[in-house]
Parts: sequence; C-alpha cells; structure tokens
Amino acid sequence: MGKYTIQSRYQKFRRIIKKHWGEILIFSENSWRYAFSHVRNHPRPSEPTYVGAYLRYGLEYLNNVLPNSKPGNKLDKEGFQLKFGGIFVHQSPIVELDPNHPRVRGLSKKRCEIGDLLVIFTFVDQNNLPLINRAFLSQAKIGNNPVEDAQYVLYEENVRFRFSRPDECNIKNNSCSITTQNCGHRTQGNQNPQTYSRRFPWRRPRSRGLKYLRIYPECETTRLEFLDSDKSYYCPPWICYFPWCCCHNYPFGCSIYGMMIGYDGWAFSTNLSLSSSRQCGWNHIIHDLLSDTAHRVSTLGGLKKKNKLQRGMYLSYLVSQFNRFDNTDEYFIGLNPFDNPSGPEFPKDPEHPEGSVGINTLLIMVKDTEMENEAEEY
Repeated sequence: MGKYTIQSRYQKFRRIIKKHWGEILIFSENSWRYAFSHVRNHPRPSEPTYVGAYLRYGLEYLNNVLPNSKPGNKLDKEGFQLKFGGIFVHQSPIVELDPNHPRVRGLSKKRCEIGDLLVIFTFVDQNNLPLINRAFLSQAKIGNNPVEDAQYVLYEENVRFRFSRPDECNIKNNSCSITTQNCGHRTQGNQNPQTYSRRFPWRRPRSRGLKYLRIYPECETTRLEFLDSDKSYYCPPWICYFPWCCCHNYPFGCSIYGMMIGYDGWAFSTNLSLSSSRQCGWNHIIHDLLSDTAHRVSTLGGLKKKNKLQRGMYLSYLVSQFNRFDNTDEYFIGLNPFDNPSGPEFPKDPEHPEGSVGINTLLIMVKDTEMENEAEEY
C-alpha cells in the first residue's frame, strides 16, 4: 500500500479532532443558531423545515468557519480536508412494520417514516473512495412532543420492517436477496412476496445508531436524546466529559464529534458481500437509503451527474457531488426548505420506476489527500 495505512492516517485525524473537540462542539451549536435565524419569519415551520434549514444554512456556516479555525488549519497541514454536505428531499422513505410483532398488532397505523435525518461520516481517499463509514438515523420532534405509535415501536423494539414500495421484490436488485432465512414468513413452501426483511441491529446502547432529535425553537437549540430503552444505560464515553449536558440528552455537536472519532453511530460497509445473507441488517438498510437518495439526487440535478449509477457505489456518488473540497459553495443539493412540500413531484428515474424518495442526509466528509486509491475499505 505504500507509506501509509488506512488506520494510521485515520488515527492521526482522530488525534487532531480529540484535541479540538471544544471548538467543534461550539461551531456545531452556532451552526444550528444560524439555521434558526433563517426560520424565524416562517409562519408554520415543521420538523422538515428545521432539518432543511440546517442542511441549507447550518452547513454553510460550518463550511465557512471550520477551514479557517485552529482545527481546520491543523487538518489542512496534515493533509486532511473536512467538508459538510447536505441533501434535502423533504420526504423520507416509508416503512411498514411486521404486523405479526406483538407491539405492532394493536397499532392503528403500521407505517411510518424511517427517520427525518440520516447522518453519515465517511473517510475517503483522494478519489472519493469511502474507506471508513459510520451513520445514525434520527427522528425529529419539535419541543418535547412524544414519539408515538409506529415511529416509537420501530426504534424501541426489535421489529422487522420493509420499505413501502409497489413490489418488495425490487429490493432484491438493490440489496440483499430475500430468502427463507431472512424473510421470516413462508406461504405454502414458497417465499412470501410480502416479507419483512429489514431489522435494525439489536445492540446496546441502541442509541448509537438510532436517536431522537429534539428541536427547541424558543431557545434556538437542539438536543439529541437517547431511546427510552437506553436511558438506564451508562453514559457513553463521547459525552461524559461535557459537564453542561445530561448524559441522555446532549448537544448535536457531541454526536458530530463522536462520529468523527468512531465512538458514535454504527459502522457500515458499502461492500454488501461482507454481510450475512441470513439477515438484512444495518449495511443493507443504509444501502437502500443511499440507493434511493442517489437516484433522487440524479433527478434533482446533482452538482456532478454520472451516466449510470453503479451498485455499491452510491455513497461514492453522493460524495462526488461535493468533491471540490476547497469550494465551500458546493455543499447543498435539494429542495428549498421553505417551499410547500405538496408541490409538483420530480420526474421518476427510469432505473427506479417506483420513484426515488431518498432521505434528508448530512454528510461529514473527510478526504485524506495523502492516501492513494490502493486502499480497500476498512
């Protein structure tokens, strides 16, 4: 591989971030305040409005401030480029919960959005090949409004689900094959086309990968909140030494920092061959979300189009939309967060005839300008 290894370079990046965690937290909090300042005059802002405003304006603040800060200068000196990218599609993929689960049977509605915001950290080489990846999903709520019904069960319980599409079998072309081992249902010895083949990892604390995003407009601040099932768990290491926050309700910047150093979020691979064919877990869920988002970006007129999206290259495609790391003007793709979400739909992608919904996505991208493309994903 040459002079460097993936881990040696990533560890150098981590050391810089750990040394400057305070600045990163402050910048993150200020970026939310900057986003709130653009929503003040909106008559009836909703959760998507605030998420979209952050992706549009909050990331503008981060990309303008961080490169000229102490951590930004240190990263640049060591050959790292840090950039934040935002993709706002206003909607989120709908999932259907397994109706046979005990906690689902009594629900009047067994469908819900999978989340309001997908946050991804990716460490890439010179050619935007993702080497180290982490992600978490969050459901956004204004104030202390409760998370209820199907949304609550999806995050708190070990329940199977499927993406709501005209034909569930189209996932077979995007992600793992649906088999009798992972579908959980059989009909007369044949595969049931209405199978529920997805399930979030059942790891503790589960709040590493699934969170509630609390939005407080009056205070112009946000908090990430643990799942109820994790609130009796120990304080995670990336939060304990922040004295001004409760362990289970903490600033958004804590998770930005935690993702960068590999403590928060769940790791995922873009190489689906590394996953078990018996369970479509986190890798496949992220793959499905990235697949839909990449196709949606192509219909939104991405900053850099490609003729054909290749299977397994969706994350690389999304990163390539922002590949000019020195150009902070190229950081946002999507709809106007203040437009009416019930406006005209975008044209459907012929390769995705069921329509590409995509998910609102925050990309934390670190390019190692000294790592050659000989490296393989870690």
